[in-house]
Amino acid sequence: GSGTALHDNPMLNPREGGPRIPLRIVFDSQARTRIESNLVRTAHQYPTLLWVGPNASRQQVELLRDHGCEVVVSHLPTTATRLEALLFELGRRRCTNVWCEGGS
Repeated sequence: GSGTALHDNPMLNPREGGPRIPLRIVFDSQARTRIESNLVRTAHQYPTLLWVGPNASRQQVELLRDHGCEVVVSHLPTTATRLEALLFELGRRRCTNVWCEGGS
């Protein structure tokens, strides 16, 4: 979630090498993930998807994209429907394993 991305500044990268490179995902309705965060700074090295809501700043979305993040703007009206759409998208991409950090 965006709270973890903001407060803990995680890398969310694999600890050991392997055949697959995981997709790091932040569910960030307002696109508050900071450009100087570890996630954005390493987006060219480790794929990073930010799933944002309809009220996210267009300027911030473009800035995140410019720094290598894939940003999907979901225009669905509620957090629950946007989360459901994200899960469907992960299924479409054949993501078979999800490690979720849900905060406190």
